[in-house]
Amino acid sequence: MLDPKPDRLVPSRGCLSAAVALTIDDGPHPVWTPRMLDVLRRNRVQATFCLVGAQAHAHRDLVGRIIAEGHSVCNHAMTHPQPFSHRTPAQIRAEMVRAQSVIVDAGGKPPRLFRAPGGDWSPAVLAAAANLGMTAIGWDVDPRDWARPGTPRIVRSLTAARPRPGPRPAVMVTWCFVDRGSPSVRVHRHRAGHVPGVGHGRSSR
Repeated sequence: MLDPKPDRLVPSRGCLSAAVALTIDDGPHPVWTPRMLDVLRRNRVQATFCLVGAQAHAHRDLVGRIIAEGHSVCNHAMTHPQPFSHRTPAQIRAEMVRAQSVIVDAGGKPPRLFRAPGGDWSPAVLAAAANLGMTAIGWDVDPRDWARPGTPRIVRSLTAARPRPGPRPAVMVTWCFVDRGSPSVRVHRHRAGHVPGVGHGRSSR
């Protein structure tokens, strides 16, 4: 998690030391999100879907399915603009507020989590999230599946990650492409705990 004032990573509070959180970005996508949900259901894994507002508006049914199947949702801005931190404070806030509204209209509760597009944080981005009552979340492990390194390499990078000792869990991220490809990672079982508000399960991607 991120401190809403200085632009730096800080330990998550209230998380189990053996926890691994799975996050899936940039959806919902009409093809890949249902496939991802099917894999998660088969393996009894819960995740956090970082939703782009424009995608949530276009695929309201998938937002409903994500929530109905017990997953958490995270605000990932309305249009996923990059570089996000280069926007004005008013534009940054508007991206968050519009996405929040769309996700609620699609049947979700107001997300309590925010992830900046591309992980592009700045004091202005962090302050806007905090002012809207959202916790900013980053990640520890990025399999770079968006660069299409191939399934074996993605699997190796994720399965090599392990929960670390201490108060902060390893947070994984898999990018769910909107138009350039598919998430191509198998689920591999290992023990993990529950990360309140972030997602939980007995497996990781």
